[in-house]
Amino acid sequence: MAGDLKECLLGAVEANLIDKDFADQGLKMYEDYYKASEALLLDPAKRVRYASDEVIKLLEGELQHAKRIKLQTLMTKLELEKYLEDAKIKHRAIAALAAPISGTPVVRNLQIQEDIIVKRITAPLNDFLLKFEKGAFTGSRTAIGTKEGVFPRHKELLDLQVDIVKELHNPGETTNELAKKFAQALNESFEYARLLYNQSGGAIRFNKKWALPQPHHMGKIIKAGEENWIAEITPLLDRDNMLDAVSGLPLNDDELNALLKRVYKSITTEGRNDLDAWGGSGFSTGKSIAKRHLEHRVLVFKNGESYLNYQKKFGEADIFDTIMNHFKSMAKDTASMQVLGPDAENTVRFLRAKILTLADEQAAAGDINAVIRAKRGANKFETMWQVHKGIEESDNPKVSNFFANFRALTMAAKLGYTPLIAAPTDMATSRKMAKLLGMSQFTAIKNYLSELMAMNPTERKRAALELGMLNESMLDATSTAMSRYLHEDNVGPFFRFITDSSLRLNGLTKITESGRRAAGFTIMGGYADVVGKSFDQLSPQMQRGLLRYTIDADKWNKIRQAPLSRKTVSGLNRDYLSPNDILKVKGLDPAEARQLADDYTRLLYTEVEVAVPTAGYEERASLRGLSRPGSIPGEIVGSFAMFKSWPMRFYHSHLERSWMEADTPMKKAAAIVDTALFMLMGGALGYQLMEIAKGRKPSTMTIKDFNPEDPGMRFWGNALARSGGLGPLFDIAVGLTDYRQGLSGYVAGPVIGSIDGIGYAIFGSAKDIYEGDPAGAGTRVIKEVLKHTPYQSNWMINLAIKRMLWERMLLWNDPEYVKQINKEIRRSDREGKEYWWMPNDFLPNESPFN
Repeated sequence: MAGDLKECLLGAVEANLIDKDFADQGLKMYEDYYKASEALLLDPAKRVRYASDEVIKLLEGELQHAKRIKLQTLMTKLELEKYLEDAKIKHRAIAALAAPISGTPVVRNLQIQEDIIVKRITAPLNDFLLKFEKGAFTGSRTAIGTKEGVFPRHKELLDLQVDIVKELHNPGETTNELAKKFAQALNESFEYARLLYNQSGGAIRFNKKWALPQPHHMGKIIKAGEENWIAEITPLLDRDNMLDAVSGLPLNDDELNALLKRVYKSITTEGRNDLDAWGGSGFSTGKSIAKRHLEHRVLVFKNGESYLNYQKKFGEADIFDTIMNHFKSMAKDTASMQVLGPDAENTVRFLRAKILTLADEQAAAGDINAVIRAKRGANKFETMWQVHKGIEESDNPKVSNFFANFRALTMAAKLGYTPLIAAPTDMATSRKMAKLLGMSQFTAIKNYLSELMAMNPTERKRAALELGMLNESMLDATSTAMSRYLHEDNVGPFFRFITDSSLRLNGLTKITESGRRAAGFTIMGGYADVVGKSFDQLSPQMQRGLLRYTIDADKWNKIRQAPLSRKTVSGLNRDYLSPNDILKVKGLDPAEARQLADDYTRLLYTEVEVAVPTAGYEERASLRGLSRPGSIPGEIVGSFAMFKSWPMRFYHSHLERSWMEADTPMKKAAAIVDTALFMLMGGALGYQLMEIAKGRKPSTMTIKDFNPEDPGMRFWGNALARSGGLGPLFDIAVGLTDYRQGLSGYVAGPVIGSIDGIGYAIFGSAKDIYEGDPAGAGTRVIKEVLKHTPYQSNWMINLAIKRMLWERMLLWNDPEYVKQINKEIRRSDREGKEYWWMPNDFLPNESPFN
């Protein structure tokens, strides 16, 4: 029979029915089953039949799944082929499959679909998310194994986290009712994520012993070595449930040792494909999205205590982030399959070929630039696909980790005053979002201010969660505020904490979260107000806003039948049209209701990004592309990209969109002027607040003489630059505050600039010491250290610390430093600026508004 099976498999290879790797693995499994049959005490005559029958069953199942993948991918290709053929602007349409692109309808795309799926997966976890929400310090994520008792809340969350893990592994082990409730909710989310993944083309089998994802810290494991790692983990494993995948019997010592060696090799080489055979389908899976997420189901721990002990020694100690990273990973791959089919890489290649074919047809019809545009669109889409996958590998992990951490530290130190400009400009972009959707701009501003001024926003956060809006900072290791300016997620835990806590303490996180939450309330409240109107009765602007998300008259007339959600926020009752409400429309097929809810959620999440712009796939692809971290070019690009994502996002979501959605040249010009004018007002307010926070009186706003030296001209130029209306290049051109180092400094970016400054401080100090000026050397070093010190740059305290401490320290070190202070004062005088708290004064001498 073994010979027959071998001949059958090899014959199938020759007939191109299966590939050689598939056949080789089938034969390998035959040998495994034949060997395992001895443990089942089968007689020799039955062993061949047993092994052959079991392998044939697996082969049939694998082939059926392969056919399913091919069929689902084929159907996806046919849909996307028609989508490209019908698209008006084809090179933008292909890019819109990765992220929202101005000038083309917002269809199901990778970026937003991932957010939608995360929202669906975490739907049962509202109380869990609110309980573990981050705070500046005491409410930050807690890591198992950290010192207890630092803060009462820290201790409480640690204990709760431990009990949740125990309940997940062994329900009923603790007496903590809250932990039991959270564990049950997490199990619901884990199972829903698995089912949704399988429904989209995956193949993860149900495993009742699986409790939590199992992250492994490669560095710690390599440091321990294979022998020590195996010795440490073996006592923690549940030997009764570490079963042979073939015989179903517990592994003996030799078999377990062999498996753990494979696991060790897999972890330390960052490749787990060889584990899929043991833990899942029986066949190695390569990079198939449809067969991922099996590797962390191989090891079975005795209980929650054993799992926690392993995480302390060799894992990632923050269980909350472990859970949320698992959900996001599942959502990312599920979104990939839903947008591009189970064999997504194949679809990406197909789309490129298809758009080039369509471009050739356009070129033959006289559009000579069609091919150039098509290649540009295809390249942009492929780059965003790589950004979505997040699979870029570092050329040198130590180098890339160093620079990632340095960028985070630089960000924490340099964004101390950003909240003062972010708050008024976010209000302006929120207003513009409402106008683009045909909603009340006044309501958008009022909602924004209400959220921003709320002293205790817990009630509002709960309402937002129940309505289907995610607070991203509850889910990610880095906050949404951080993602506005630093579009990467590979920062080390310590530096991530420094950056995140800095942004929370200076208020930037609150401003970002409040703005996004207010935008969501504005959108859902705005549509709730018009559910009594048919599509034709809606304003033209509102119709255009819905059509941007493919919500036509038929879809709207179904959506508006949804029962509204009534929420009480700050004592006010308000009706909202939430995505969850659409699922309750009577008479709709569940699949259609889900599709309508997803369309509406896509609108909600995309427009929230318009209200409070953060870096998306388009900005990441444009700024960093496929540059590899750890290489010299990659890190130079990383420095260049810092702080440029927000202006680019603003351009894409406001200026470019306003221009492309307007019908006539006059309307286009009016749309740009409207955007720039309100951003200018926001920038003016923010700039005045920054001047006051830096010890200077509000600048004069009156223009007396139209020349660059006029204080009024300088004020409005600064306001325009700060608003994002013209961006930092305008600042460079007119020599304003932040970019006096010129174009080269702007292009190099803050990291290269910081390295240059540190080098100058080191070598300049050495020169000062050599020339007999140690005080000058001390001044250089102190100033450079202060430039890179987080927390003290916080706008709330920076001025007082600077006047009362840092200037005292610098003058004590070098009395000649007073010359630099006087130089700063003279420069401010030339620019028409007055101080309310003079440099070198221990206390302020007057009010900012005198």
